[in-house]
Amino acid sequence: MQANEDTNPVAILSSRKVESVTFIHDYIQLGFGSAGISVYVWPIIDISGSQLLPNSVGYKDALCERIGKEVIRAEVTKQCLSISFEDNVVLLISLLLEDRQGPEAFELSSLSGGVWVVG
Repeated sequence: MQANEDTNPVAILSSRKVESVTFIHDYIQLGFGSAGISVYVWPIIDISGSQLLPNSVGYKDALCERIGKEVIRAEVTKQCLSISFEDNVVLLISLLLEDRQGPEAFELSSLSGGVWVVG
């Protein structure tokens, strides 16, 4: 890991393109080649200030449209993980306990052996 990744592990996603979006029973996985993230809280998709919620028409299409898009910034605050893309779309993943279905909000992994779980 680089120095920035030691203090902000999700920085590993910056400059990577989404290669896959996988829908699994009650969560999703985003693949970034040698890194991936399992998201256990359905993200809010912010498109130029308009928000798509999981029950919105076009929600899953909007997630799939992330394939091929480059991440320009990924950061964690006390309330959420935000993943910002080159086309000004932002995925907002809540870290709040009341929004979770289980103990974790997301799990980030890389082929270099690093795993980071927020829960």
